[in-house]
Amino acid sequence: AIDVEPNPWDVSAIIRDLKIINNTFTAVGGSNGTLSFAFNPATFTTQPSQIQITGNTFVGGKKTDVYLLWVGHTATDTDVMTTIDVTGNMFGPGAVGNNFSALAVEGLRGVTIERNTITGRVGGVLYAGMCYAVRDLSVRQNTIIDCGAWSSVLINLKLVAKCIVEHNAAAFTTPRTSNFVHLEATGVSNTIAVVNNTLRGITSSTSVDPAHTTTASTNTNRGNIGACAASM
Repeated sequence: AIDVEPNPWDVSAIIRDLKIINNTFTAVGGSNGTLSFAFNPATFTTQPSQIQITGNTFVGGKKTDVYLLWVGHTATDTDVMTTIDVTGNMFGPGAVGNNFSALAVEGLRGVTIERNTITGRVGGVLYAGMCYAVRDLSVRQNTIIDCGAWSSVLINLKLVAKCIVEHNAAAFTTPRTSNFVHLEATGVSNTIAVVNNTLRGITSSTSVDPAHTTTASTNTNRGNIGACAASM
């Protein structure tokens, strides 16, 4: 439906002050997702900023609903903090056969995912850092119902640092073997906080693939109600 990217031949190009508010997207396809942001080129010195995605409804999507990508970029602490807010949206079930997560974040620092309602997404809620490292990611106060039935994972983190997942309410109507936050194979992470979430019908608040490298001393897993508190 909406595909946003600057001129790939202009190294000074940047996207900012963009609002996508109160729209309904039904059964949308696209190469990457319903809303696809591909920030190019990798030579940016200033991150995209002031991007607001709020009050929208996504139903029957054929891929990821919100796909945020800084192409070829690995987020670091020296990056200027992005202001990309995904707040107050409603994500419904995807199309039959759509096993993609509702949201995906790649290569960005400072994305906030807050106060959304995500229902029936069999591929889960979020995949972050699949190819390009993500930093300073916040996932807060979301309501999550029956998501991850295909993947058994609700929030999948691979190349991620300084991520906080807190005060979310997540549930399976029928309990199933599942993990709320999973650290994905071959990934690297540190400073991951999974705190004060309310979980129902979910096996574990966190899990770590044996092939994932994380700095356990920097991680926090506490205050989560209703699921096993595995080490992380």
